[in-house]
Formats: sequence, structure tokens, C-alpha cells
Amino acid sequence: MNTIQQVRLADGRETAKQFKLNEAILAIKYVPYSHTGEATAEEIMSILNEWKLTDKVFTITTDNGRNMVKSARLIPGLIRIPYTAHTLQLVIGKGL
Repeated sequence: MNTIQQVRLADGRETAKQFKLNEAILAIKYVPYSHTGEATAEEIMSILNEWKLTDKVFTITTDNGRNMVKSARLIPGLIRIPYTAHTLQLVIGKGL
């Protein structure tokens, strides 16, 4: 989702015992306030708490926005994985 639209999308993926990837949209929320790292981390934690997933999620995939990088740092035990397509887009854009 584009942050200009002020919407956040969270989805959950888990690998079951049979190693089958499961995916579900957990929340779509209108975010009328500033998209700071702190605010984004708070929203992510709110969603994880609501779904009782705080001890089950250990990675998050995000774009390279400073706010997203910071939000991942603010959530204890969370490992951030950069969104490869966004990284590639930035590299190509700088090369043109």
C-alpha cells in the first residue's frame, strides 16, 4: 500500500507443521497521523497484540523508508527483511 493513501496493511504468514505457507490479512487501517517509526511500530504491535501473535512473529518485510526501518528496530526481537523489489527499484532509479 502507498503511504500517501494513509493506509496500513498487515498480513500474517505462518508455516504449519506440514511446511505449508499460510497467509491472511490481519488488518487494514486508516492512519490519519504522521507515519513516524514510533507510530508505525505502535500500530504493528497493536495488531500483533490483537491477534495474540507477539510471541509468534519474528520477521517483518518492509520497504526501505526510514520510518519502516526504525519501526522494526523499535519492536523487540523483530528482524527486518528489506523488500527486494523496492531496493531494486531504488537502484534502477539512481542509475537512470
